[in-house]
Amino acid sequence: MPLTCGRLATAAGTTTGEIERLAAAGLIRDTGEYELSDVARVRLIRALEAVGVRCEWLAKARRHGPATFDFVDQLMQDTIPLLDETQGQLAERTRLPSRLHQAVRAVLGTISAHEEDQVRSDDARVMEIIAHAMELGGSEEQIARIMRVTADTALRLVEAQRDFIDEVVIAPAMREYDSELEAIRNTASLRREYRALGKEMFDVLYSRTVDVAIFQSLVEMIQLGLAHEGLSPPAADVMPAIAFVDVSGFTRMTEEQGGAVAAELASRFAGIVQEVAAVYQGRVVKLLGDGAMVRFPDPAHAVRTMLELRHRVVQVGLPDIHAGIDSGPLVRRDGDVFGTVVNLASRASSHAGPGEVLVTGTVVKEWEGSGVVFLEVGEVALRGLSRPVRLYLAEEA
Repeated sequence: MPLTCGRLATAAGTTTGEIERLAAAGLIRDTGEYELSDVARVRLIRALEAVGVRCEWLAKARRHGPATFDFVDQLMQDTIPLLDETQGQLAERTRLPSRLHQAVRAVLGTISAHEEDQVRSDDARVMEIIAHAMELGGSEEQIARIMRVTADTALRLVEAQRDFIDEVVIAPAMREYDSELEAIRNTASLRREYRALGKEMFDVLYSRTVDVAIFQSLVEMIQLGLAHEGLSPPAADVMPAIAFVDVSGFTRMTEEQGGAVAAELASRFAGIVQEVAAVYQGRVVKLLGDGAMVRFPDPAHAVRTMLELRHRVVQVGLPDIHAGIDSGPLVRRDGDVFGTVVNLASRASSHAGPGEVLVTGTVVKEWEGSGVVFLEVGEVALRGLSRPVRLYLAEEA
């Protein structure tokens, strides 16, 4: 549905006088009927003016160039409009507890907004979702925590996609065209296609990941339930394992060859870690620049993964790895894992030399398998730990 001048002003967070001024300058259409992309167009122009770009400069660029702002129609068709509702009115409508309300606004970046400021429609929807979660029984702390994790994950995903667009689309366009404005205009369609693919990829992978997680959870709970009712023997009490693995000499390589080379190395290494870990039922908990933290169902899978990974990186011309492994109870929280096991594995990895896989005595004790020997290193004083830890070097037999 076309927007009137008044509705455009509300959605863009400005006045009808401002809309008329921009139309008179030829920066937006002067038809009296507007599209959602015009909301983005108005916001963009006003943002440029706010950083010192004068209206007449923009008008001149439009007159002397091919439709300077037409790229907005392709890139920002899904612009989020402002509502005819203020921050204060939204707070009154959703009635979130004060601390949770402030936590949500901090994540949304509206913590400093005035009570009379207009609200973005997506911000209002987030508040409504939070209020619904409260009604379902989630506590303030739990809801605030999952909201922060979700927002951080979305930010990291978008930043990675933006880096991809800069590398694949923007950089080649800057070499081909004479100016940034030409590069923006001539890549708008391609950037939009990539964005659509990225969103579809996320939707598919999110749904798939949820499906797998629910299935695994049901299997575990049914198995425990049957054992509790005496209908099946209890599952073997196998402790999970954590492995930390890093690329040796990464800092020196960054200093000698530059950040771009280091970033490419880290990306290639992360891909190999994920591929090898997946074969042995490992899940990458988080990537750490030049390293990774990986969770396994048992110590045997962790050891075999690290030994396999040691060969793989050499085969593809990457530097040696050094790794540390421990096994024991873990605490899961917000997609991360915590506990003494995590600390020991991390410290063991830091102590390991190039090509070494160091494991704790717990890993050796719980080892079930063949083809691997453990050579005692001895008791080692690891950084941040109050007592020495006995470590072993894992090697193929």
